[in-house]
Amino acid sequence: VLDRFVGRYELYGTTVTAGLTEDDRLTVQLTGQPVSPPLRTVGVNEFAGDEAGVRLFFEGEGPKATRIRSRYAGNEVVGTRLSDSATEQPPATFAPRLTSIPDTPAGRQFAGWLQAFNSDNPDAFDAYMRQEYPAWSAPPGANRNFRNLVGGFELVGVESASEGQIVALLRERNWEDSYARLTIEAESQPGGKITGARIQGVPPPPDIAPIQR
Repeated sequence: VLDRFVGRYELYGTTVTAGLTEDDRLTVQLTGQPVSPPLRTVGVNEFAGDEAGVRLFFEGEGPKATRIRSRYAGNEVVGTRLSDSATEQPPATFAPRLTSIPDTPAGRQFAGWLQAFNSDNPDAFDAYMRQEYPAWSAPPGANRNFRNLVGGFELVGVESASEGQIVALLRERNWEDSYARLTIEAESQPGGKITGARIQGVPPPPDIAPIQR
């Protein structure tokens, strides 16, 4: 029965891989993270990661689950199954990092994005994106669960920057040793609006020591 849950799922830019142990217990692994301890079975399609305080639900009709739903601290994020034939992502690489945000159109938009995302005001991020990203089409509150899940981001460093693009490495506040790469593209003139925004989970950089528990 558990075989239908095994596979790779996209969850807000991070790949979650569900697998089985030798004694047929379900585990999950986020991009760049170790495999979790075996999950506790709660129901037919519901599992608990007690160490992380997370509940996982596998959903969808047919021989394979098509969605994964993660519930953490009262918030939910839903991900979709990736094709079993999809090629694996190449190993992440890391560029030398700058410690300050450059004063460029893309840099200013990145700073605004980060401040809005980390705000305690639940409406701040939606308001910022509607104003600064004309192509933004997410429904109101769509990113709120993600914000509550990761607890916000801390800037680790800027990996590359130009007038119209910035790529930055971020650390999640709620999850030890969890990182993401944010790319912001913006019009290159002063006051330029955002033209693209992508966030993707990455493994811990090799030059940063793991956080001691």
